[in-house]
Amino acid sequence: MIEALRQLRLPQHGMSRVGLLLAPLIVLLLVVGLDRPWRSWNATPTGTAEIPKLGIGPRNFADALAKTDDKVAFARGRARDAADQWLVQEALAGALVARFRLTGNYDDLAEADHALTIARANAPAASGPIMTEAVFAMMVHRQDRALVALDRLGHAAVPTESDELAESRAIEGDVAFYRGDMAGARSKYRAADKLDAGASATYRWAVLAKAQGDFPRALAEFSRSADSKHGIAPLHVAGTALQIGAIELARGNTAEARRWFVKADNAFPGFWLIEAHLAQARAIDGDLPGAIAQMRDVAQRSGSAEAMDALAMLLRAQGIGDESRMWSARADTLWRERLNQMPEAALGHALEHELVFGTPERALDLATRNLAARPYGESRLLMASALLMNGRTEPALDQLAQAERSGWRSAPLYALRAQAFELSSRVADAEVARREAQTLNPHVFEPWTALVWFSHG
Repeated sequence: MIEALRQLRLPQHGMSRVGLLLAPLIVLLLVVGLDRPWRSWNATPTGTAEIPKLGIGPRNFADALAKTDDKVAFARGRARDAADQWLVQEALAGALVARFRLTGNYDDLAEADHALTIARANAPAASGPIMTEAVFAMMVHRQDRALVALDRLGHAAVPTESDELAESRAIEGDVAFYRGDMAGARSKYRAADKLDAGASATYRWAVLAKAQGDFPRALAEFSRSADSKHGIAPLHVAGTALQIGAIELARGNTAEARRWFVKADNAFPGFWLIEAHLAQARAIDGDLPGAIAQMRDVAQRSGSAEAMDALAMLLRAQGIGDESRMWSARADTLWRERLNQMPEAALGHALEHELVFGTPERALDLATRNLAARPYGESRLLMASALLMNGRTEPALDQLAQAERSGWRSAPLYALRAQAFELSSRVADAEVARREAQTLNPHVFEPWTALVWFSHG
């Protein structure tokens, strides 16, 4: 990857080469498990697999957002009229979270948090928004809060249904994963599967398989999650296609990744996140002007700080420094606001922004806080990058070693290790790390990898 950085045209913008080594990651899924039977939509390679039958649900982003806006407005009205009814407050939180999944607007997360606080305060003993609270806590990366909610589930006045109990075990697995305990996560997911195996479980198995570098297994699990003769909601189908494309990108199959991003767009058109992936694919294909125009449109329409960061990177690669700095500054403002609103949820993404566009000192501060909140593989890679940005090679190598010992295996891990060894003049060790990175992604050191902001490997 260092060769990619050397070939980029980089105007002065407050970024070190080491800081670019790990581009930001959008995480829209809860992360989890492995070790179960699997099959794909069909027996063909992913390149010829087809999107499954679309089921009920909005067929495009505009329709989905309009319906969600209506649900939020209705729920707000009920919450105003019955502020002391915890079920009404829980419904409002659910509607706000559903809209956040479409827009990424942290205002909705903050309002949902407030609604859940009111619901919890007004619920009778041994009741309340227990599972909603746990799921929300994981979404905003507050693992301790999730465990407290799940503990209340064991003392609930109403007997727990098997699907809720399964989900509680799976969330415990999520907590284990984010704490760097993949074996513990697997154990919890197996327990959840025995109670009630479902589509969400396959997503969890898929993401853990990807974290361990098992791309074929991850592809099969993501495909299986959308396998239904009755059809799958268009947004879910699009999300699965996006995840499959991300895996293909992580292992260097750029043309195949782009095909899956197109499939996602066909299944659920108008979604800014899918369009951002398509813009990035154009950049990888060598059409930087076209990619910039498309990403600019996404950033303007969505207000997404991630899209603004991606646009700033593309502009920098094209040598358009002034506009690049303008967009990165706008993103920086948003990240700082988000850190004030929902700090645990924003830490990782704000850190990724800081590594590329910020200062070594602030990057290390955010990395330290992020690692304390979630000491799993991705956080350790980000910490290693921040340490290298500050000239601390040996501690960076230690973080990478801890990530690998936990079971984390990715091309960025080994590429970053190769960079650290190069900085230490350990040429032979650097070459071993380079080969390990290329085993997972043969193209990891090519110039285009520096343009990958969304769904990097």
